[in-house]
Amino acid sequence: MSTERPRVAIFRELLLAGSETFIRNQVDALTTWEGVLFGLDLVDSPIASSADVPVMPGASRNRRRLLKITRSSRTLRKTLMEIDPSLVHAHFGMDAVMLVPTLRKLGLPLVVTFHGVDVNVLPHQNDPLSRLYRARLQELFSYASALVTNSSFMAARLESLGAPPDRIHTVPIGIPLPAPVSETQPRQGVIFLGRLADVKGVDDGLRAYARLPQDLRDAHPLTIAGDGPMRTYLEKLDFELGAGAQFVGAISPTDAARLLSSSAVFLGPSKTAANGAVEAFGMVFLEAAAAGIPSVAYRCGGVPEAVLHERTGLLAEEGDVAALSTNLERLLGDSPFAHLLGCQGREHVQKRFDIQRCTQVLETLYDSIAHRNRQ
Repeated sequence: MSTERPRVAIFRELLLAGSETFIRNQVDALTTWEGVLFGLDLVDSPIASSADVPVMPGASRNRRRLLKITRSSRTLRKTLMEIDPSLVHAHFGMDAVMLVPTLRKLGLPLVVTFHGVDVNVLPHQNDPLSRLYRARLQELFSYASALVTNSSFMAARLESLGAPPDRIHTVPIGIPLPAPVSETQPRQGVIFLGRLADVKGVDDGLRAYARLPQDLRDAHPLTIAGDGPMRTYLEKLDFELGAGAQFVGAISPTDAARLLSSSAVFLGPSKTAANGAVEAFGMVFLEAAAAGIPSVAYRCGGVPEAVLHERTGLLAEEGDVAALSTNLERLLGDSPFAHLLGCQGREHVQKRFDIQRCTQVLETLYDSIAHRNRQ
């Protein structure tokens, strides 16, 4: 009897942005399936791997754009035939729609994981590629064997676009659990970790932090880790508010874990952006909880599924900066309460969001789809 594992070809257009550790982590967590990550081209990234398979190495942006429009590529078909998977798993809807004609010709089933922008933003924009994506979504919904989301919030959004409810599966990706943090040193500081874009609400975070009493700010300095289009604006706002935040730019996963483990509170006031973007779930809230620190956030999008109010953090209504600041002050001023929420947060992640357990659920879904495809 063969002990060879079935193979899943996992697709992402570009392999693999440093911010997409969740994809790499999920591939690495597979146990009963062998994952082969493939995409159109490679990018310079700290999470790149020599095992990743590029379909069109060195392709120009225009060439990739042409493939998105025509969805016709002998090289793509040849690559898939060489990988020889039992099924294909595409991350992000806009990547998945590219594959449908090729997969149909090869008779390969498709699993799609939607992450947020592919549901909350692109289907509602009017540029040519977004209109084309919107027009092809129904074909994708019809062809895909499973439509996977990280949260029930995203599942409802997906259904509102016309996705069949019986094909929608809420399967969190989860996170690798770090070792328990030693509590010999008191935790100090407030940390934001993420992209500096309007959907992350860092401007509201700065305003909330600036409202704190000076003694709390002196004892708990704010660190903003990450980069993005709003950095210059946010640094100017920080100066105007006198918040005194330290902007450290993009950091490695190792440094992120170190900052989380030494901080007292994670501040993540994600909010609805002008273009409709909204936090679909928020993996960073799980990372904070796994490090044993509570989160202060808005009740927005899928965040309440990642941060449980009064159990793993404190939530304010979206846009209520005063309440956000009050919650921050409450945790910074009550270390035993913050410690309790941090412990409960780590326990919550261990029970529901351990990536090994979450990936087992995904592999069971793979099994059922592959079995149906063989019949």
